[in-house]
Amino acid sequence: MQSKTLSSKGLFSPALFRNNLSRFWPLWMLYLAVWLLAMPAVQFLQLFGHNRHWMEEGELCFDALGGVLAMSESGGTIIALIFGVLFAMALFSYLVSARSVSYAHALPVKREGLFLTHYFTGVGVFLMVHALAAVLTAAIWAVAGVQQVWIIGVWFLSTTGQMLFFYSFAVFCAMFAGQLLAIPAFYGIFNVLVLGVRELISMLCEMFIYGWNGMNESAAVTWLTPAYKLASQLGDIWARDAQGYRTGIVSEEIQRSLGVVSVYALAGVVLAVCALLVYQRRRSETAGDVVAIGWARPIFRYGVGMCCALSFGQLMYAILWSSFGGSENSVVALAVCMILVGLVGYFGAEMLLQKSFRILKKGWKGGVILSAALIVLCIGFSVDLLGIEKRVPAAADVETLDFGIYSASSVNGSTADPEMIQRFLSIHQSLADQQPKYNWQDEDTESITVRLRYMLKNGKTLSRYYSLTYQKQGPNEEVLTQLALLASDAAVRRADLENQMLNRLDRLTSAEIQLYQTADMRGQTMSFDADTAQTLLDALEADIDAGHAGMDAMDSARWYENTYTNRLTFYYRVKTTPDSHRRDESDSFYLEFSKNYTNLIAALEAAGVDTDMLVTYQENDAISDGSMPAKSAYESAQEGIGGAYETPDFGTSVAIIGGADGATQVIVADEPVPADTAVGG
Repeated sequence: MQSKTLSSKGLFSPALFRNNLSRFWPLWMLYLAVWLLAMPAVQFLQLFGHNRHWMEEGELCFDALGGVLAMSESGGTIIALIFGVLFAMALFSYLVSARSVSYAHALPVKREGLFLTHYFTGVGVFLMVHALAAVLTAAIWAVAGVQQVWIIGVWFLSTTGQMLFFYSFAVFCAMFAGQLLAIPAFYGIFNVLVLGVRELISMLCEMFIYGWNGMNESAAVTWLTPAYKLASQLGDIWARDAQGYRTGIVSEEIQRSLGVVSVYALAGVVLAVCALLVYQRRRSETAGDVVAIGWARPIFRYGVGMCCALSFGQLMYAILWSSFGGSENSVVALAVCMILVGLVGYFGAEMLLQKSFRILKKGWKGGVILSAALIVLCIGFSVDLLGIEKRVPAAADVETLDFGIYSASSVNGSTADPEMIQRFLSIHQSLADQQPKYNWQDEDTESITVRLRYMLKNGKTLSRYYSLTYQKQGPNEEVLTQLALLASDAAVRRADLENQMLNRLDRLTSAEIQLYQTADMRGQTMSFDADTAQTLLDALEADIDAGHAGMDAMDSARWYENTYTNRLTFYYRVKTTPDSHRRDESDSFYLEFSKNYTNLIAALEAAGVDTDMLVTYQENDAISDGSMPAKSAYESAQEGIGGAYETPDFGTSVAIIGGADGATQVIVADEPVPADTAVGG
């Protein structure tokens, strides 16, 4: 006789749906409370709280819009990530108990009906919660006068799409789990599996691939790490005027964001269908097993072993080899560590599957297979089977290059100049061929680091990072000569200056220099107005064009002897663009210069600096240990190009400020003049 409440013909059971609603009501109420707090409550406080008394109405509305959109991105992602698995654990918890699953499958409802009723219970709950939160938020906006109600629709679609995906993903994982705690374990692991394996493989490459600088950002990896992709799917949504003020919302960015969510929502539907197909073939007697699907058990067994080997095996090797090993990595030691830890993971997974400690008789063959795979993996990376070390892009394939050379002094920049790119490619090829090593234990050596990041015309990137030690007249003299020439090259140094300041410079406001430094670290600071600062910058650029910058970059002894401790600091206003988030932004750039900067030193002297008081690092150390007397106090300060001032007391500051925006002033203080004091106007 057919039940009046449970239909064997239909695909949905109203009685079971009502039972789910009443049985798990605390979870539904918790989800409702979270969204009521995150949306209407926060919006009410935002629009009617103390902000209303001091913020302009337009900015207040924009903050409200931004708050709702933030909840459609990172906030909504976190909530969906957590409650998606909680919903699945509650609604499909009957699958992990033999008694519960036998009772459920004995009901006069087909398996499809059981699955769909439980699944749509979760969908119905979060749809109702989202709708209620949207209606209440819209009512608050209507009272407050916020007109862009469509933004709440964006939130509803985005949050619902994300919840649909994570809930469906968790349900899919639940179909493979025979124990309740296995559901969040599988769910959490699969959410980060691709990104985690990518990072572990990158760590392995770093040990053996010369010049490895990590894997480049991959669209596939990002898409296969849903929490990461969804939490950052919304870019800068604001349209701004020339001064950086918010004027509206960029609808194209909203559309792009909803497109991303739509892809994941569609994936959620596919996962739900796949979960149903797995459920139809799941055996009831597997309730209580860690893995309930037979064909997934070998994947679990080998997957746990491989992940343990790549993670904890590498960690074990790093700890032991850093304590007892040498400077060179050992593929044998790494393989031993990975095999030992991998076998622990493999046999641990086997124990969970068999529910027994007696697993060696049946599991030893799998252990041998895993060990062989790990040996092949370690050997493959150690001999660079894929040819990664020798991979140097062709000049015609490179669009731009970001570079850095770090030794006694450093230089960073970017270039699209084909000639300069070719010079760096030549060095790249030499480093890849010769592979000079970094050994901190060698005596009488100097270290250098080269960073290269090519943006290729096909949209991909290629990065390398080389650290090496060297001796003068050593085996790598040719490479060092090339690097020394590049480090002092005018085009390279100008690219460095552009990277640090010129690309962001709107106008200079002032400059200052520390005049001397004594053993007790007290000194004087002399400040310059905007016009003098520009003169000093012109002199610096003249030194760069003459090849004076970076002459001692590869020789730490000469750098120590010639480079001054007196840092010259430029203060400037940053260029304002429509994409700027701040208006009237200021920044600073400090320069370490040496005796080689003849044009800059002459300009400093013309500006009133007593250049005899400039102290090199070598002289400063001599003053500190008492082998050299401290230089005399500053004798005179000049305003612009003339006018002497009385000598201030020891340890005071002299500031010459002013210029085009105001009257020139001289400030004498007991402490160095603050950076913003010297800004004219």
